[in-house]
Amino acid sequence: MANPSLVPFLDLPLPRRLAAYDALLRRTAGEWISRLASGPLPPAATHLLDNLSYLQARLHEVREALSPAYYRKLLRRARPKREPRPYTLLGAVFSQPGATLDETSLCACLEPTQAGTLSLAEVWAVPELLQVVLIERIFSLLAAGPLEDASAEPIVRSAIDDLRSCESLPWRSIIESISIVDRVLRRDPGGVYARMEFDSRDLYRKTVESIAQSCPYGEEHVARTAVALAGENPFGSR
Repeated sequence: MANPSLVPFLDLPLPRRLAAYDALLRRTAGEWISRLASGPLPPAATHLLDNLSYLQARLHEVREALSPAYYRKLLRRARPKREPRPYTLLGAVFSQPGATLDETSLCACLEPTQAGTLSLAEVWAVPELLQVVLIERIFSLLAAGPLEDASAEPIVRSAIDDLRSCESLPWRSIIESISIVDRVLRRDPGGVYARMEFDSRDLYRKTVESIAQSCPYGEEHVARTAVALAGENPFGSR
């Protein structure tokens, strides 16, 4: 369920919403800095100012990663075509403070059987979309304006701490764990795929993605077909 204080922003497509958050952050930070001469700020505002550069950097990183072309690709399988599916799944778990943020919780949240099998493009967008969910915890406060409230400080601190913890998550392991294509390719009869290094496996996954984009079949079907053909011709004979 959408946070009521974010409703005006949620009418915007996500790339434009992030730009609006950036503008709101800069405007609000300017107001707080002006107030410093009059006395101490509320703890939540002080903590945000202390982490202002970090938060701005995260916003910039996410906006760069979610380019218009990439974002359109993420919406192809959205139901309805409004928000990327990983964003919706992540928001259901991590939009409120208190959820444990680690590899286990992320993989459970995005388990293919629950997520309806995410595409490779959706899987690779998870790190950025998770940051959006965490950033929106903060902007729900900024939009509503309750930073004077003492209860705001632990919410701000929790969101920033979780943002920082994102940097140390084992993203390669998470990406492969939630990818249905990876799971299928690991069933190859010779076990060659599973013994490869990550970058080599990623080349195989990108090949599956490329083939699926140019044919009427989905990525999982293409991966299953490749594994089946490997079983029929395990030694590459002609």
